[in-house]
Amino acid sequence: MKADEIHVWSGRIAAGEDCFRELYKSLSQDETERATRLHFDKHKRSYIICRGLLRSILAGYLRLRPAEILIQYGAQGKPFLHNRAVRFSVSHSEDRVLFAFCWNRELGIDLEYMRDLSDAEQLARRFFAPSEYIEFCGTSPAIRTRAFFCRWTRKEAYIKATGLGLSLPLDSFHVPALPGQLANLRVTTGPGAQFSGWSLIHLDPAPGYVGALAAPLESVPLVQWTFEKAEACIDRI
Repeated sequence: MKADEIHVWSGRIAAGEDCFRELYKSLSQDETERATRLHFDKHKRSYIICRGLLRSILAGYLRLRPAEILIQYGAQGKPFLHNRAVRFSVSHSEDRVLFAFCWNRELGIDLEYMRDLSDAEQLARRFFAPSEYIEFCGTSPAIRTRAFFCRWTRKEAYIKATGLGLSLPLDSFHVPALPGQLANLRVTTGPGAQFSGWSLIHLDPAPGYVGALAAPLESVPLVQWTFEKAEACIDRI
């Protein structure tokens, strides 16, 4: 990974039994305890595969064994590596996962499976900035679901990237809603619209899904890989 690149790995949360056992063995004690606390077997398996793959990819970048990766958490829950230059972000939805990695820059990624929401307008009124809510209500019904999730993933990616999490209210800043190229994130907390300096990239990782990447760069050299099983991901490392 070059110094100015961001790597995005996109794949299906699936693994054969031998691979699954290896991924499980790489987890830390707190990760295995968290997996045990999950009620449904599907959710346990998804968590183990996602965390195991995260460790495997990080190990490839850092030339370590997956079990040697020490993941810590900031005050708002943002994961990071102590004394390591690699920054990362993870998001999963339904049966897919997105990972993002770079050197020495914060970043955030988010993924959502698009589905019809009966309460989309209420969610938009509650969580979107007033200007965003007005835009949403004026969106054509044919693209309203996609516009909602485009905006939602961009807002989530940004608050992940900043490390502030939900301590930064989702309605305190404005993001563009429709798919497209790099877009400046418009912060509306001060008088008038102010540009934050963060860039957003729209991602279409798979049919029926939408994603977003946030990074503090005007131009982001992006390298992307896709995989359909954990084994294929590990083979690329």
